[in-house]
Amino acid sequence: MADHPIMEHFFASLMILIFETLGTGMLAMLFTADHGGAGFFIGFFILLIFSARISGSHYNPVVTLAYMLRKDSGSFNKWLGILYMIAQTLGAIGGVFAAEYFFGLSVSKSSDVLTLDANLSSGNYPFIQAMISETLGGFILVLAYLTQTEENYKLSSDAAITLLIISAAYLVALALSHPVSISHNWSQSPLNPAIALAMMTFALFSEGITSMHFAWIFLVFSWFGSILAVLCFELVFKKAQDTVEKDDEIMEEHEAQEEIAEIAQPLTEN
Repeated sequence: MADHPIMEHFFASLMILIFETLGTGMLAMLFTADHGGAGFFIGFFILLIFSARISGSHYNPVVTLAYMLRKDSGSFNKWLGILYMIAQTLGAIGGVFAAEYFFGLSVSKSSDVLTLDANLSSGNYPFIQAMISETLGGFILVLAYLTQTEENYKLSSDAAITLLIISAAYLVALALSHPVSISHNWSQSPLNPAIALAMMTFALFSEGITSMHFAWIFLVFSWFGSILAVLCFELVFKKAQDTVEKDDEIMEEHEAQEEIAEIAQPLTEN
């Protein structure tokens, strides 16, 4: 068993996994305390700094999946990716546990249930809206990670600005996420299956199995957003960027030829 690739990666990357676990746990506490406000933006930015040069500050299984699927130098080993996802899930559970029992940030304050409260008789199907917003939110977040961690495509060479862009992208994604209700306390989806699972687990113990109505949406559809982001990055963004670079090269070559022609013209006239 010790010779299995996943165990080899585990022992070789233990410190990295610890940072990813701690970071995800703190992100879970942060989300429990502030569901996407200014405090969340600043807190997430600090958390990105905390582990950016060690684990990459994924803190989210859908982000790790994207790095496992990408085709360039930033691709991620599949066994290490699985270990990341396990670490993130454990970290999220620990973070919600700490929020519940150490800081009093309960995810289940009353007997209300975790549900999208779909009013089927009126033709209102908010769970469809939730599927779309979960996919869109995951897409925005993951695409920000992919583009801003690729040296050739990032908007700034300043690491702080890069982390601010990723933090802002997460805030925008959260703003677009569909509102849900865990006892009037969870106002948005975390766009993070690990944190969603942790919060749902604690709500399940408090509210019972009936509180899981439509809850699977928040465990599934952000993965679709991640896959779409990878496809967009590989098939659209990179090709568009390469086209722009080629056009710039052609323009520079044309300008250089014009300069040579201007210099050569007086010589030919003489």
